[in-house]
Amino acid sequence: MFHRAELKQKAKEVLANSYWMCFAACAIIFVISGVASGIFGSFNIYTGLMGETAYISPVATIPIGVISIMFALMSVAVSIFLLMPLQVGLNRFFVRNAETGETKLEHLFFVFKSNYLNVVKVTFMKMLFIFLWGLIAIGVVILLAIIGGALFAGMDMVSYGYTRGGVSYAYTYRGGRDFLESVLMVAYILFAIVAYIAALLPALVKSYEYYMVEYILCETPDTDWRDALAQSKEMMKGNKWATFVLELSFLGWFLLGFLVCCIGSLFVQPYYSATFAQLYLKLRNRPKTADTIILGSGDIQ
Repeated sequence: MFHRAELKQKAKEVLANSYWMCFAACAIIFVISGVASGIFGSFNIYTGLMGETAYISPVATIPIGVISIMFALMSVAVSIFLLMPLQVGLNRFFVRNAETGETKLEHLFFVFKSNYLNVVKVTFMKMLFIFLWGLIAIGVVILLAIIGGALFAGMDMVSYGYTRGGVSYAYTYRGGRDFLESVLMVAYILFAIVAYIAALLPALVKSYEYYMVEYILCETPDTDWRDALAQSKEMMKGNKWATFVLELSFLGWFLLGFLVCCIGSLFVQPYYSATFAQLYLKLRNRPKTADTIILGSGDIQ
């Protein structure tokens, strides 16, 4: 059993001798990710501005829509074939640094020389399973839209009255009617928020259940996708909430870093990555008996 403070203290000890190399590793990944994301983001902004500032005939919107879909698919492909393997490489860099003190930047790109296709396959399967669980939330959104449409249509009928068989059924007491509409609208909005959050929970739980997949791959890139998901699930058993809280403990640091010229958070990234490398090592080396992270209120730093 261990505290978050223990993980962070060990991360600080590691960074005391290797911070700037760790910063360089994070900066390299940041630049590559930024360039890859910027290409597709620029196209989306361009097409959005075209739609807002210029007249486009309905026929012309067809190729623009097709191109937008193609760029969206290419963006997903870049994430699967480039960004996720780079994340595995970054994890390898920090795990090796934590274990042996190595600061070889070549670790960032080791995936492209060793079991690259398997790493792509495993990370894709992870994303696919999380996405499939996320479909629950999409279904809930569609259902809420249908319910909301029916509810608001009924409210309009109540507000303005309706005619059937030549007889007008208009309501007289507008004050009470407006109050009822307001109550129904607030109740619906609260219900929609709660329902959507509840629908997101399965995908969120799965994302933390498979949290360690990229760390497992950074040491054994030839691991079968079923084994990788199963190992991560076992490692995160009893630790999903603790990991979420550990992430939250960095929120203040990242907000502070963002306020410093908008790129200050990059200086926080080595601390964050080193801490989660320590978390992986703890979970990897823990006994098979139940073991969880202690969530004492004094542990957040």
